[in-house]
Amino acid sequence: MDIAKLEENFNRGRFNIDDIKELIVSVRQLRHEKEILLEDNNRLRRTVGDLRKKTGFRIFEENLRLSEELQSVLRVSETNNIPELIETLERAKNSLKIEINLMVKGEKL
Repeated sequence: MDIAKLEENFNRGRFNIDDIKELIVSVRQLRHEKEILLEDNNRLRRTVGDLRKKTGFRIFEENLRLSEELQSVLRVSETNNIPELIETLERAKNSLKIEINLMVKGEKL
């Protein structure tokens, strides 16, 4: 379908029924494709929103867990129990190493 020719004929007052039928079919197809694109867009927006919520919550959980580790280190440090402090620090250090390794491998988040 030559749009320029259709437009020229329309401006001159010439109407071809077959061209008009073809235009109607094209408009219907475009409307259908537009609806599909809008549905896909909405689905993607919901997915992105869900991912933001999930990753934000996981980051919050990790921060909470790390703050609990630090609090346990502080509690032990106040008791002046050096062996227990070393053990707690080792546990926190290992926990952080595991967390960093998982994030680097892409297993976290």
